[in-house]
Amino acid sequence: MSSAEDIKFLQSALESSRYLVRDLKVLSGSENPLVGEFSIEMLNKAVGLSDLLNRVSAATIALGAAHEDMVMPSTEKATKSDTGAHDTFSPS
Repeated sequence: MSSAEDIKFLQSALESSRYLVRDLKVLSGSENPLVGEFSIEMLNKAVGLSDLLNRVSAATIALGAAHEDMVMPSTEKATKSDTGAHDTFSPS
């Protein structure tokens, strides 16, 4: 599982990549053809990086939620055995 510090830096990188994409979109419309051309080239790479950061962020969140789900059932089982409750099946 990721640490709180990992998640903080991941969120920061994701936010920064969004600013980079935004700024490169503006630069791609530059009157200077050289700036415009290089901006488009960098924009394509920045969009790919931003997409990858989004996927890593989503996976990190999903893994954190899955970890919490895995911990909860064992806690519930311990609580049932502590109270003496038993799960029984009775056909209707």
